[in-house]
Amino acid sequence: MKKLAILIVILLCTGFTSCVAFRYDTENIITPPKLTAQQNEIYEALTSTLELPFNLRYPKNGDFRSAFVINNLDSSKNGQAMVFYELKGVSQGEKAVLRINILDNSEGAWVSVDDIEGEGTDVDKILFIDTDAKYSISGEISHRKRFIVIGFYANNVTGIDEKLFKVYEYKNKKFQETYSNTYDILEKCRLHSNDEDELLYISSLTSESARSGEPIHPVSPENLNRGITTANLLRFDGKKLSLSDSVDMFDKVSGYYNISGGLIDNLRPALFLDGLVGVKTYVTEILTVSDGKLENVIYNKNINLINETERFKVINSMEINSDSSVMIPRLYPFPGYDRDDPDAVFYTYWTEYKNDRIEEIFKSYVDIKEGYIFIFPNGWTDNITAGYIEENSEVRFFELNEDLTKGKLLLSIRKINPDETDGLSNGYFRLNNAKNQYLAAKIETASADISVTEKEVRSLFKLIK
Repeated sequence: MKKLAILIVILLCTGFTSCVAFRYDTENIITPPKLTAQQNEIYEALTSTLELPFNLRYPKNGDFRSAFVINNLDSSKNGQAMVFYELKGVSQGEKAVLRINILDNSEGAWVSVDDIEGEGTDVDKILFIDTDAKYSISGEISHRKRFIVIGFYANNVTGIDEKLFKVYEYKNKKFQETYSNTYDILEKCRLHSNDEDELLYISSLTSESARSGEPIHPVSPENLNRGITTANLLRFDGKKLSLSDSVDMFDKVSGYYNISGGLIDNLRPALFLDGLVGVKTYVTEILTVSDGKLENVIYNKNINLINETERFKVINSMEINSDSSVMIPRLYPFPGYDRDDPDAVFYTYWTEYKNDRIEEIFKSYVDIKEGYIFIFPNGWTDNITAGYIEENSEVRFFELNEDLTKGKLLLSIRKINPDETDGLSNGYFRLNNAKNQYLAAKIETASADISVTEKEVRSLFKLIK
């Protein structure tokens, strides 16, 4: 499996995704953020402990982007802090470049209680996994065990940049490592429908290590050609997070660029993973738990629904109807166009996984650039086509003639600048509340059999979150 970082670079170059997983070093090109009063106290405590010059290191991804991560790690009344840093002028051969200092807040003062080596030179992300919850009579959590998961960027034996995560438990004021592995994707989830967190990671592995049931170790690039990619679920076993289950992922996916959580079959928690196959093919896989076991319901030994999730543009699987059901997009050219036509306009057929099948639910027009979805009203499904004007990001919907040419213009949706003279005064009504450029629609033909009202347009227009 190719590095996820490579995939993100490709998507960045095409303008289809943000830099959520793109790694670059900012410490030397921007001014570090100003410390808060609490962070200053921690910084001073660390400075007096180390007695050596150091640089703070900032996580690149995830919810925790500060070099100071303050959390309650052991259910005690005292808070703790983790500080990521590197000593100045110390090479990796002498001492690990990246280090983590753990401080405890005792009687209002921060005191360093542990200092451990990290991996490599950068932190990817930090996750907190809460398990073994106990509740009081009032329903409040009276006890829980919290594991700290830290993903690192680290060089493997071949010198290739890879990602490695470690699971720690804070016990007796010390960090104790309980699990580690390489990964491409690392996410917190709750696939077993209970109140305990789980840890899911996707990694490129050899067949032998994936089947062994033992902790899975990094593999060299030459082994990847004969290996497989697996999704692996860690769960609390009564003492620690341990490997509960592993399933194969589709072997032609080179990387995953979007992950979303939702429900399948109206009740089962699931993770939807959008991935890249080849150069311009995108697919979706779904991970869930069936009969207590992790399952890839799109691709497994009994079923292969990958082809039914394929599309040739980056449109993410997403929740559209606020019902926790995540839909998978399929793209088709409007009538009158071929897929390879440079002026082709495409509609999206949204599908759902239901009872071992991919079912088509409804059609829409999706504009990724402007960030919206317009769901087709009743009567439009097979009776319209469309055109697109790049200048104003304008899509025009037309009645479809029998010869597949454009008939009456029904509706236009476009971007409008506030200083345009024709703006809302020329029959357009506003669809969103953007301060600068905004989206507006205009009903062009009100007498057609399949015309729409302003109320319908507003109800069928949805911004992409």
